[in-house]
Amino acid sequence: MHRNEILIFVIIISCSFKAVDLCHNNCECTDKILTCHNFTKNDLNSVKFHQSITAVLEQIHITKGDIPELDIRNLCLGDKRLDSLIKLDLTRNGITRITQPFSDCVPNLEELALSHNHWNVSTIEVNIFQNMTKIKKIDMSHAFLDNSDFINIADLQAVFSDNNLQALEELSLDHNEFSIFDKNSANVVCAFPALKVLDLSYNFLPKITLYHKTCLPRLEYIDLSWNSIITIDDYSHNGLLYSLDFIQSGKLPNQTVLTVNFNGNEFDCDCGLLEFRNWLLRTNVTVASKNELKCHNGNLLNRTIVSVQSNEFKCFSVNDSSPTEHIVIGVLVTLLVLVVLVFSVCVFLNRKKSSVL
Repeated sequence: MHRNEILIFVIIISCSFKAVDLCHNNCECTDKILTCHNFTKNDLNSVKFHQSITAVLEQIHITKGDIPELDIRNLCLGDKRLDSLIKLDLTRNGITRITQPFSDCVPNLEELALSHNHWNVSTIEVNIFQNMTKIKKIDMSHAFLDNSDFINIADLQAVFSDNNLQALEELSLDHNEFSIFDKNSANVVCAFPALKVLDLSYNFLPKITLYHKTCLPRLEYIDLSWNSIITIDDYSHNGLLYSLDFIQSGKLPNQTVLTVNFNGNEFDCDCGLLEFRNWLLRTNVTVASKNELKCHNGNLLNRTIVSVQSNEFKCFSVNDSSPTEHIVIGVLVTLLVLVVLVFSVCVFLNRKKSSVL
């Protein structure tokens, strides 16, 4: 019995050394997890890396590298797919292009991290997510590096909407400088019937509208924090507030209450925000830090929105301006008139001098 135990121990040690020998120098290899750092395209093509890949891998992490163009087929086990792989992390690799669909090598993937890369949102390959029927989480935060002043989420429509992502539960698009969310943008996110978490924080979005009553029926959390939202559209069947209420009203008692995050937006508390304040007071949707959302303008600066009374939400007009404001306007008009008079006199004198010559 003692000899058998020694034999088993020797076999285990031998297998361990063999696994280490086959592992790429920039990688850490275990039975289920492969972790690699500082990779280049040459590393992906190397024999040593291909020897590091096994059929039983469940996670691959390739991060902090320099891989502008990624061929997914480099992750295959020869000509065979990695059917056991459920998590793939490709963050911080400077990726600008992926040349093949993920399903070519990792068809059963459930979690995909693509954050901190350098895609152009309008040129991202349309087929990379095709046949990803089991994917539940996609992280594309800090993923796009565009030179355009106006980046539209709708440019991702062909990437997401034309693929079968029916199981997707969590989508992160934060920190991407998106500035447009229109009807076509809504079509992008509304294509995910199972989506529970949508992160749009830290963009430049001035307005969010879902447009469709049946959009995102299972949504549990939408993060709109730290955008450029200064006001909210009127409560209507196409408006954001109505859509949030509609989603919440369709939830069963045992389902998670919908939460929305508006923190970090600089709201303009004029007459156009009154309806938003009334909604905050009556909605069944959970609003993160609701009592801390503040005004960022005029006399209501730093007042919490829920504390402002209805008659305090006013829109500015010349007739409503204070005596001090009237004085300032008068001084500015007087200065403008004086500038025009001086300019006219100079023109007249120059013409007179020219006629004399």
